[in-house]
Amino acid sequence: MSEPLGRFEPPHAPAELRARVLAQALRAIEVGARPTPSDRIWYSTGWRLAWTAALALFVLLDVLVTRSTGGLAVAPAANTAGGETAAAASAIGLRGRGWMGGSVAANDENATRGAIGEAL
Repeated sequence: MSEPLGRFEPPHAPAELRARVLAQALRAIEVGARPTPSDRIWYSTGWRLAWTAALALFVLLDVLVTRSTGGLAVAPAANTAGGETAAAASAIGLRGRGWMGGSVAANDENATRGAIGEAL
């Protein structure tokens, strides 16, 4: 009597297919992987020098523009929130707009309370 589940065996690949796949894999290993565009830039001295020169140029332009305009800050009007703090900072020679959204940052609670009271 034959095995009843024998017909459910998975099919086997032809022997010549194994030889072809192994030969193609060996060729691919010998050729090597093609470099990606980012690899070409990373390993290229010319590209790295161009990137560094562009970065240095942007920093230099930023410094020159900032110095030529005397800073990028414009003091807000005295009746706006934070105007009191900005006017006080301007009086002692500080110009700072920076990352704080266009006003000089201060830890003076009274100035903050005064600005809130004026706004209400």
